[in-house]
Amino acid sequence: MFLRRILLALGFAGVIAAGAVWFQVSSSAVPAQGGDLALPGLSAPVTVLRDELGIPYIFAQNTPDLLRAQGFVTAQHRLFQMELFRATWQGHLAASIGEAGLASDIRMRVLGIEHNSRRHTQQLSDASRAWLQPYVDGVNAYVDTHAGDHPLELGVVGLEARPWELADLVALIHFVHYTHATNFKAEMLAQQLADHLGAERAAELMPLMRNRNRSSAPATDGEQGSPGGDIAAAPPASGAAHGLGSVRLLFAPEPPRNGGIGS
Repeated sequence: MFLRRILLALGFAGVIAAGAVWFQVSSSAVPAQGGDLALPGLSAPVTVLRDELGIPYIFAQNTPDLLRAQGFVTAQHRLFQMELFRATWQGHLAASIGEAGLASDIRMRVLGIEHNSRRHTQQLSDASRAWLQPYVDGVNAYVDTHAGDHPLELGVVGLEARPWELADLVALIHFVHYTHATNFKAEMLAQQLADHLGAERAAELMPLMRNRNRSSAPATDGEQGSPGGDIAAAPPASGAAHGLGSVRLLFAPEPPRNGGIGS
């Protein structure tokens, strides 16, 4: 009887603990799906629509506002991934996950993604900075103003969200390129097969990913310049006609009158 009471008590405690964890997970790190909030630095309101899968579509009146909102929304959805990637390319994984991250840390420090990205950042043109800085500002706006909504996973692995710099965004671009190039040996072999046997025969031996519609047209001056122009689209008159939900998350340049996020 005594053992039975202990087991019942442990089971009851387990249910309470599981419920507490579920509540914490379900009530945190979930991006706001509707209402309005202030995003510092905007020159005009920005509208974010989400479809039935939760994929955001951003509509702004100018490109800097579009980029700033993109950074904010990306941090809403990807902050844990962003911080995990940053710890990886900086070679700091072992500090969070122990010996399991040591091999990765050594590889990243030998590659020097962090060091080279900071050198690269110093060489950026004013036009490139004009494209990248609004995105970084949007990320930091979310990090600074939504500390209570940061992903629970950050604490689990011993990471914390920190402000982002322009060099971090450049390093992220370098790191993503690195992750896409880890199969370089297979790609070299595929190219050698194509050179010696022809593309069709090589494809029979080793599946190749070829972009048949790739355009060789050079970019125009407008595509390479600063983002001062108006390339952003207006939100559709009917969201349903475009597969978008009716819920809108409006980013306003000034704090909303109700002082927070609407419901």
